[in-house]
Amino acid sequence: MRRIITIALVVSACGAAPSEPIGPNEAPTGPPANTGGIRDAGARAGSNAGESDAGAAHGNAVDGGADAGTTPEPTPARGPSPRQDPALGLNAYFSRQDNLRAPLHALIDSARQSLKVAVFTLSDASTITRLALAKARGVAVDVLIDSKQDGTPQAAALLRAAGIEPTLIDNRHSANAIQHNKFVVVDDARVATGSVNWTYTGFDTNDENLVTIDNAAIAQRFAAVWSGMRTASIPRGTYNAVAPLAALFSPVDAIADKIVARLNVAQTSIHLALYHATHNGLRDALKRAVSRGVRVIWVTDFDLSQSTDDDEAIAQAGGTVLRVRPTLGRDPHMHNKYVIIDASRVFTGSFNWTNGAAYDNYENVIETSSAPIVARYEGAFLTLLRRYDPAFTAAKYGFADGVARVKLTIDRTRAPAGILVAPRQPGLAFNAARGATVEYRVGIMSSAGAVTFDKGPLRYFVVPFAPDAPEVFDVWVD
Repeated sequence: MRRIITIALVVSACGAAPSEPIGPNEAPTGPPANTGGIRDAGARAGSNAGESDAGAAHGNAVDGGADAGTTPEPTPARGPSPRQDPALGLNAYFSRQDNLRAPLHALIDSARQSLKVAVFTLSDASTITRLALAKARGVAVDVLIDSKQDGTPQAAALLRAAGIEPTLIDNRHSANAIQHNKFVVVDDARVATGSVNWTYTGFDTNDENLVTIDNAAIAQRFAAVWSGMRTASIPRGTYNAVAPLAALFSPVDAIADKIVARLNVAQTSIHLALYHATHNGLRDALKRAVSRGVRVIWVTDFDLSQSTDDDEAIAQAGGTVLRVRPTLGRDPHMHNKYVIIDASRVFTGSFNWTNGAAYDNYENVIETSSAPIVARYEGAFLTLLRRYDPAFTAAKYGFADGVARVKLTIDRTRAPAGILVAPRQPGLAFNAARGATVEYRVGIMSSAGAVTFDKGPLRYFVVPFAPDAPEVFDVWVD
């Protein structure tokens, strides 16, 4: 008979004991920021983004990520981020906080029937190896890559060397249109998507984000779009404006119009981590938001900001713009493409706010009002501000300082053989300073008081400057 034992949630030394405030765990880093509406952090002359989106006339971004050579597997500073929304099957991961390869590779390794991949470019050796291993165990592996960007011959050669014949997608919606998605559908049941190209710069040097989705309905929509790209006939989706999770695709689902509609009703804050923008409608919606008192903060890539004046327009209207240059590896970029509206809704995906992305390219966006996922993005946005503005304070960016009541809850727990753990254990509640990075371990405590901790480094989450810090979910890993 198996024993029922107790879960132990142990907050690390970076936090304080439960019920005590927890201070920030690290000082911000990066070059000095200029004062005024636009702050330049880390400008560097003579750089380029490495991948051309082939379509400057339509406002497509230069999308950092094509590269040659082997890809080192980095050791993450922290362990996997906690499961954020078990009900919707959502998890969000961020570069320099998480190892973005880990959740992607775990999904690929979980495939039993099919892997439907659509990526702008692919040159990461370890990810290609994962695809090859899946094919070797009988999984149907099909990879779509864009036909127009400079890294395509190299990506195709790497895949063929691994025994995978890619399909080159020639998006003929316009002369400059591209296949810009970065997703995989696993067994038509699970999805990974986001801003990250499957390259060295995508995984190791850029600021990026990745979302995993364990939701059959969303996965089937991605699968239908994947099939539509092969035949140049993407089916239009059905949009439910009150659903907590939606998947939208360009050019058929009017992504820009849906984002504009949400921006038009923003009341308190709009936080953008956005690589590139040239879309007049989206820019004007931001300016209207500023004019009615909404706090608009935009973190953008320095290099791409030189090719457009949208950031200048937002700063002149009264918004705050931080132009940044990451400093890791070769040719790094702030490559995220997400917006958080009123600390209650997130749009994220491959979609730059450009005319090409809105009207011509193959793109995707995830929209969610999941409170745990929104809090995760708010925490990541805060991390960007602290990373690139050494003079960061909560008041400087209009955040309400103070403490929040945080609750860690173990969910969907699995443990070693012979041990029975209740499906959901009571959470550990404690006060933490808003903006603090809380590190912790999860362990199993026997009836005798001995604790066995999960393997790997410390886990973490960032307490957002949001009105309410939501419950944080996690799973004990054997």
